[in-house]
Amino acid sequence: MSEIKNIPTENKPSKIKKVFIEGAITPEFIANAIAKHSAKTNIGAHDIFLGQVRADKINDKTVAAIEYTSYHETAEQEFHNIREEAFRKYDLTCMHIYHSLGKVKAGEICLFVFVSSKHRNDAFTACREIVEKIKSNVPIWGKEIFEDHSHQWKTNTDLKVSYQNSILDDLDKIKELANKFKLDTEDLSHKDFITAKLNGELIGFGRLKHHTDFDEISTIGVVGSYRKNGIGKKIVSQLMNQTSKKIYLATVIPLFFQKLGFFNTNEIPFQLETKIEQCHSKCHSEKVFILTK
Repeated sequence: MSEIKNIPTENKPSKIKKVFIEGAITPEFIANAIAKHSAKTNIGAHDIFLGQVRADKINDKTVAAIEYTSYHETAEQEFHNIREEAFRKYDLTCMHIYHSLGKVKAGEICLFVFVSSKHRNDAFTACREIVEKIKSNVPIWGKEIFEDHSHQWKTNTDLKVSYQNSILDDLDKIKELANKFKLDTEDLSHKDFITAKLNGELIGFGRLKHHTDFDEISTIGVVGSYRKNGIGKKIVSQLMNQTSKKIYLATVIPLFFQKLGFFNTNEIPFQLETKIEQCHSKCHSEKVFILTK
């Protein structure tokens, strides 16, 4: 485990930085970013990661582009958290992260991570860790667009995940992860949950909370390293199939649920008013959305 370094205050970023770039990240943009650092003579090493869109072949169709979407406020907060943690752990001089939004063609760059430090080991280790955390933690979705103009949402189809109703033995792990993810932990019952397991290990969960006139989807979480594999989508779909009532939910990432047919509503059941306050306090987000289906 890396030693926590005492980094001077002036080296630690505090403001949330803009990360997103519309379209591909161009070679000129990358070259210009590198050139600007020649004046910073206290730097002894750079490490750069460039993520490029692959022309994957899926079911005899070739990916021509990926269209990236995200909920900006939540994603930029997560990028900020990743930056702050890296500056706390490693002796870094500066760091830049850029990610594409919109359509990026195969062969073009969609992610640019640029880490600088006095010594190479900090730059190498920090850059790899930052990239892995971006891939697992930041809510960015990719729609693969094929040469025939058809599309699908990008997922990892190699995972053999099983989905089932929760059992009592799952509840302690669900509570542990729900607290870690700052989710709703009131009145938890294993009977309300669908779980996702990989080789017997619980990696995701979601709850259908029952009210008199409607049902509420809540307490949905997927372990960081397994996110962006369609697990959350599968859990929500199974929860939806368990009820014929109207469904409501409160969220700070509406785009994820809108892809599943939910839509924003101003009709807020009084039972969800406290949920809005919980989201404000736990997620540190100014915007909480009530969606229904």
